[in-house]
Amino acid sequence: MKIPNSIKVAVFIVVVFGSANASAQSQKLKEIYESSSCIGCHGSNGMGGLGPPVAASQIPELRFFEVVRKGKGMMPPTSASEISDEYLHAMYAELKAKEWLPNEIPISYKVGALLTTKNIGHIFLLVFLISFLFAIGGIIYWVRLAGLKFMMPALKRFGLFKAFGIAFQSIIMDGLLVRSL
Repeated sequence: MKIPNSIKVAVFIVVVFGSANASAQSQKLKEIYESSSCIGCHGSNGMGGLGPPVAASQIPELRFFEVVRKGKGMMPPTSASEISDEYLHAMYAELKAKEWLPNEIPISYKVGALLTTKNIGHIFLLVFLISFLFAIGGIIYWVRLAGLKFMMPALKRFGLFKAFGIAFQSIIMDGLLVRSL
């Protein structure tokens, strides 16, 4: 069966204009994310910046809408007057289609993700322990320089417990724990 030329021409026109329209629509959808204020925190490629990466989004669309409309953490809410629901659907589709490029995630975001409350607590504990060891080392060095056999008669007259109490208060309470605060 031979296909008439008029049908071939019509199919050709539909394919050409359809792909041109799809290309224009694709370009318009690409510009939605790039023209939004989202790009400032989530980066031009969606791999993050001040905010987390959103490329290749794994969150459900309803959750995406909820986060955008209500905000989360430092992210402000975005009203429908700023970005319509239609554009938000298109933006979600665009972000979901973006390629995941872990080597393009900024180092600042990776470091920020490590600064959890638990990790900060561990850092402070480590600093405290190192400071404590240096303080003990300093005391041992001071006692060796002063000579324990020369200090013992004075400590006995003053009182051993009283001397250790004063040392504890001045080194631990005032020096490390900063009692005056």
